[in-house]
Amino acid sequence: PAIRYKKEDCLDLPPVLYSKRKVPLSKEQQTAYKKLQRELILEYKKGVVTASTASAQISKLLQICTGSVYLTESGGDTIQLDCSPRIKELEAVIDEAATKTVAFVPFRATLDFLPNSKMQLLLCQPQATSHGLSFVSASTAIWFSPPSNFSAETFTQACARLDRPGQQAENVSIIQLSGSGMEDKIYHKVEGKLKSSENLLELYGELIETPVNG
Repeated sequence: PAIRYKKEDCLDLPPVLYSKRKVPLSKEQQTAYKKLQRELILEYKKGVVTASTASAQISKLLQICTGSVYLTESGGDTIQLDCSPRIKELEAVIDEAATKTVAFVPFRATLDFLPNSKMQLLLCQPQATSHGLSFVSASTAIWFSPPSNFSAETFTQACARLDRPGQQAENVSIIQLSGSGMEDKIYHKVEGKLKSSENLLELYGELIETPVNG
């Protein structure tokens, strides 16, 4: 029979500490979130944001939470929303960190407008960087919002980029930012606290109906 060992049983690595920080959405974000949740459409001078399916609606709501929303049928154009509370919290985490910080940001459009002038910050799209890389020069990872594919593997493997041989910090800190009840529930799922057999449509329905502050 095969023998399976866990990583922590074979390697002497520092402990990984997980924490959540609630960051309120700005008034502009709250207004857009509630309107899209209720009416499935947002209209701007630059274009329109629509959500024709449950998965599209959740994706757009997550984009609102990160401050950059892709317009529908626009070829990649976005609407920028006030996301200053979450950006300030990101900067606070960077200032608190003992070493470099990795920020996992699920949407490329959000990556483009986040401040990256500090040398100790590395901005990453989690699905693109969750395998094959080593970030052991950093001891803090911050999730700007949960992974957009709801994948426990993406979440776990992205965090593991810091929890690897060569990590010299006393501990690794994984910080999750959330401004909505929907984000809280997605984090809950990707942490493996929901049954893997849970019906995805039921999950969509639950997420869509969650109040912005629920």
